[in-house]
Amino acid sequence: MRTISMRAGLRPLYGKALSSLPAVSIQRASISSTTPRRAKNQIYAPIRNNDSFSTYLSLSTSSRTPLLTFWSASWCSTCKAVSPLLQDLVESGVGEEEGGVSLATVEFDSPDIMSGNPNLAMTYMITSIPTLLSFDGGEAQTATKLSDARKLADREFLREWIKTEARRHGGRGGGGGGLSIFGGVIQSNLKIFDINQTTFIGTAHRMASMSRIPHLLESYIALPSEGSLNLVTSVLGASSNWLLLRHVYSYLRGSTDGDESTKDTGVILVSFMRDGAFWKEGSTKLGLDLDAYGRTGRFTFVDGLTGLYGDSKPQVPGACKDRVLRGTDAADIKKEIEGAIGDLRASRKVLIIDQLDALLAVTDESTTSLTLQNLVLGLRNLVHSTLLTLSADTPLVTTQATTLEREHASLVLSTAHAADAVLALRMLDTGTARDVSGVVRITGPSTEEMGGAVEYLYHVVADGGVKVFERGT
Repeated sequence: MRTISMRAGLRPLYGKALSSLPAVSIQRASISSTTPRRAKNQIYAPIRNNDSFSTYLSLSTSSRTPLLTFWSASWCSTCKAVSPLLQDLVESGVGEEEGGVSLATVEFDSPDIMSGNPNLAMTYMITSIPTLLSFDGGEAQTATKLSDARKLADREFLREWIKTEARRHGGRGGGGGGLSIFGGVIQSNLKIFDINQTTFIGTAHRMASMSRIPHLLESYIALPSEGSLNLVTSVLGASSNWLLLRHVYSYLRGSTDGDESTKDTGVILVSFMRDGAFWKEGSTKLGLDLDAYGRTGRFTFVDGLTGLYGDSKPQVPGACKDRVLRGTDAADIKKEIEGAIGDLRASRKVLIIDQLDALLAVTDESTTSLTLQNLVLGLRNLVHSTLLTLSADTPLVTTQATTLEREHASLVLSTAHAADAVLALRMLDTGTARDVSGVVRITGPSTEEMGGAVEYLYHVVADGGVKVFERGT
């Protein structure tokens, strides 16, 4: 191709002023040139809300440059090791010769991401943290989604992965051969992508810890030790429903690290204040099908509401049949719950009793705090662990002017003293706030190994989602 000397071409215009410049040769631009212009990689600021994600995706689509998204979280130690490696590769120009890429980190535990509509993690099937997912032409390239920690830590593997994604150029999976260009050693790893894609359904339980269970509470509502007793207290205006549902979710679906032991865990839920339809509706919002778990022998519900206060509703066709309490006698209640425990086919059985204290209000004085404590003690011997929810409103616990108040206070205080962990819900001391629903304080002997007592704020949003955060954040 013809070249001209810059010094020779410019000397007539500038005379001797350029006589000291070194000679630099440039090529005349040609439309027929086969050498493409080398694109520059870009690294965007972290994505903390849906608007930022949409903006970067639009830029990627318009420029026909693949967008690499790295899904990370503040609590993820693997993320902290992979992120610098990934940024270093992109900054060093890997993939530029193939067309270039852009990179953005999605801060998954950012409040606006977790509560965003739509939920990005569910939309793009992000089932574990960290995950590396490419977007091309506005579409997620799920076939090459990468969540294997070993591959994410492999510099050479990442280098080839980035080059392959850079070749797409808006082809939505094309890119001049795409995966076939891996060749050699990388070609043998193609099965990893197929495995990640097909086993997504089997590993979807990891979504529980990421988008359904606030990460600040994960260690406190994970499957407790054998023989333990945990207590959740609530007050008027600070219901325990959302927290109980997340206990059920954690026991049945596992924690963030995909604890395999939960596959052998079953739950018996006994509720004296809410019927089965209420709990099943709330669980459905979390992506938990209690009827399906009931059919496999991992969940059973004992209705302590409709049978005691009115005619029980007919069962929905196809739904798992619930047990219904027909009387308030402690012996009969114990027998029915024992039957429910026997219905489970899981090796670990967790008993959850919601609002046991309601029995004190609907029975005569023969039902005392001691009666209920003995009931619970007898049932605890049959299960792996037990969780109780009780009301702890100030008039019920501190006044103690009537027999009911005295018995209620005795039940709550005795249970709290015996509990391994107490999760106490209350309203804000200063009143209500638009973005804060209440306070959860966690105490007890089992919390000592996790740093002692803690206190968090929480916000229950309209769709049933919950954000838990520290004061001042």
